[in-house]
Amino acid sequence: MRDAGGQPEPLLAGRDLVKIFRGRPSKRYSLFRTKIRAVNDVTISIDAGKTVGIAGESGCGKTTLARLMVGALPPDDGQIYFRGRDVAKLRGEERKTYRAAVQAVFQDPRSAINPRLSVAASIAEPLVRQKDQTKADLGAAVDELLTAVGLEEGVRDNFPHQLSGGMLQRVAIAQALASDPKIIVLDEPVSALDVSIRAQIMNLLQDLRRDYGVSFFMISHDLATLRYLSDEVGVMYLGKLVEFGPAELVFDQPQHPYTAALLSAAPEIRRDSAAKGSQRIVLPGDMPSPEEPTQGGSFHSRCPLWQKLGRPSVCTDEDPALHSTGGRHRVACHFWDATPTTLLPTTTPSSDGHDVTEAAGPRLDPATGQDHAREDNWADGPW
Repeated sequence: MRDAGGQPEPLLAGRDLVKIFRGRPSKRYSLFRTKIRAVNDVTISIDAGKTVGIAGESGCGKTTLARLMVGALPPDDGQIYFRGRDVAKLRGEERKTYRAAVQAVFQDPRSAINPRLSVAASIAEPLVRQKDQTKADLGAAVDELLTAVGLEEGVRDNFPHQLSGGMLQRVAIAQALASDPKIIVLDEPVSALDVSIRAQIMNLLQDLRRDYGVSFFMISHDLATLRYLSDEVGVMYLGKLVEFGPAELVFDQPQHPYTAALLSAAPEIRRDSAAKGSQRIVLPGDMPSPEEPTQGGSFHSRCPLWQKLGRPSVCTDEDPALHSTGGRHRVACHFWDATPTTLLPTTTPSSDGHDVTEAAGPRLDPATGQDHAREDNWADGPW
């Protein structure tokens, strides 16, 4: 099935999604609660057989977005489409098909698996709901799924408290696969695991995508995990998508200052990126409160590029829309086409052998003629 532009229809897509939660009562009027836009006008799609990852700080809205896409939360505005059909309008068998086709695996498998059921019973539960099967058929299907996720048949009669975290995550993945899904939403699937087990689960997910043709929508703080598993990556900040595109472009040629700052904070990404030798970018201040959003661009108060360009008023007056930089790469920045030398610092050796961080581009405030580099924590190391 193809869309109006002749392109293949996405497997799962969200259009202009908005999710609002009620916050604390306002200081002036105790009867009125503030509104928090956890997800604010997000449009995203996942194609068949692909993995899309979402990165961002805690509180940026990525988990809420995942729950919207899987149907665990209803959007306050916008639509979710499964194979071109509006999910909100699905009824009867079509609704059941969507529920079976879109599954989820969460960060803590202990909270997602019934502690009173054995491993075999937990995995068989979706199979029983799908269609009538004999006990022998159910047992064979369970054994096949256990093998697919790398577990021995000997664990089928064990209970969750008898298994390690890595084994439980494999059971959760097997339980999701039992519904024969087309897409699995993964919310921090490896963050609670040891490093060695994490690598095993990541390799397992790659194998499952190849063998079962399943797509993944992954939420993770771990940028290295996203780079390893994702075909496309989105970056969220305060409920909005600020950059989205092919993983290789986003990681090697970030066009948004926030994306560049995130990548600079991950040593393994800096080491492997095209910009080898770059130092960490330290953002001044804290993330603004979602209860009191700033005027204009949500990131401008912490944006190093805004400081370097002389604090242009467009950033404080207008919220930037996602601009296409070519293909599927989109960036929400008024100055997305600024050269990397304007955005990133350069490192030169000093006379005593130490690296000195130099900010490229204008450093003087055009209004006052003062150097705000140190004031804004842009030229201060370590980056």
